[in-house]
Amino acid sequence: MFEYLSSPMRWCEPKFLYSIYIAEFWNSITSLVFCLMGIYGYYRHKDLGVNNTPWFLLIMIGLTSFIFHLTLSFIGQFMDEFSIILLVTYCIKELYKLGDLGYYFIVLILSLISWFFPFASPFIFIISGTILTLSTYNSIKNEESRKLWNYCINTGLTSVFLWIFDFICFFNTHMYWHIVVSLTSYLMIIYIINHNHNFKISNEYLPKLF
Repeated sequence: MFEYLSSPMRWCEPKFLYSIYIAEFWNSITSLVFCLMGIYGYYRHKDLGVNNTPWFLLIMIGLTSFIFHLTLSFIGQFMDEFSIILLVTYCIKELYKLGDLGYYFIVLILSLISWFFPFASPFIFIISGTILTLSTYNSIKNEESRKLWNYCINTGLTSVFLWIFDFICFFNTHMYWHIVVSLTSYLMIIYIINHNHNFKISNEYLPKLF
């Protein structure tokens, strides 16, 4: 469970290329982009008077993804997926105004899938996450939020392509997946904040590097 390479998942990047302690160097390093996006989001929005929980969850994803790719251990994979589950279910809760019971039920079901079906769970999550994101189209309120939603969908679909293409293994695209999907996560959080609080979206709330 805690041993290196005990996870059934394998990515295209060559293993232990730069160090005997780091299973996947570049996938580990690019995982930390989630942390950067979470920190960026927190400091950009901490004065808006909104819940900062999603930014801390985004940082958590970066740390646990780093541990997973560092070790490729079963527990690393579960921690990584559990962090993703917490952020996704939080977004569902906020967007669809779910009660605590529904929220905890979804967390429980997805966590059980991750624990008992570790090979299949990433595929289940990527498909369900894509469907969920597309379903938010009906929540668009105005032209401003439509532009943000389109931006989010374009980066999200690009990240899905990069994630799937890694299994063909011409070269390591999973490291790029981390970068693009971290931006997608940032944009989705912004979309939900705007949906719930109706503050005006401007370029100052979007990453300057993209």
